[in-house]
Order: sequence, then C-alpha cells, then structure tokens
Amino acid sequence: MVSTYTANKNLELPGNGDYVDTWNIPANGDFSIIDAALGGKTSLNATAGNATLTAGQYQNLILYVSGSISGDVTYTIPSGVGGMWIVYNATTGGHNVIIQSGGGGTTSNVPPSDIPKAMTIATVEFKPYT
Repeated sequence: MVSTYTANKNLELPGNGDYVDTWNIPANGDFSIIDAALGGKTSLNATAGNATLTAGQYQNLILYVSGSISGDVTYTIPSGVGGMWIVYNATTGGHNVIIQSGGGGTTSNVPPSDIPKAMTIATVEFKPYT
C-alpha cells in the first residue's frame, strides 16, 4: 500500500494495510504537525526578494519574520495549500512583508508593527487581526 498526504498541512494518510504494528509512526508524525498548526512558530530571517515556504515552514500557525530589509519581502504559500496563519513583521527598515498564494489571487501586505496580522488561505482570503 502507498500513503497519500493531505493538501493543506501534509498529514500522512496511510494506505490500507500500511504500518502493521507500527501505526505510531504516521500517527505521531501527524500529531506533531497538528500541534504545530495550533501553536507552532516559524522564524524567518528576511533579507530581500521572494521565497516559497516549505511544508515545515507553513505548517506552523505563526510566521515570525525578522531581519533588516531594504525593500518589501514576499513569502509564497504554495498553490493548493489552505490554512490560517498569524504573521508578525518584526523587520527593521520600514518595509512590508507580503504573503501570497502560489495560486494567485489576493495578497496581504503586513507592515512592520507590534500587531500581528491573521490570515486565512483557502479561497485566498486575508483578514486583518483585530
């Protein structure tokens, strides 16, 4: 049998008959991802330009961006991935951190501030945290 994986958080869905007597392997891995999605933090050190987040980065609830930047920095959530994130722009230099979906659509500009911005990507909808 062959495992498949969920689109949004990359949870393993073992095939029928996989992991006989070793079910703890995918279960523990999936529970760790769920835990990260509920309160994990990814620290990103921004410098410049664009980057696409990896599964290990976008699985966390909080995206904490720091560093000294001389222009806006864009992070892309891969196409087909949905979820909710809290983004904190702790950079210096007075520029935005931009979060966008790889599938196109709405982007969110997160200015440097003390107030994080919460956003949801499913149908690519961004909402300010209030």
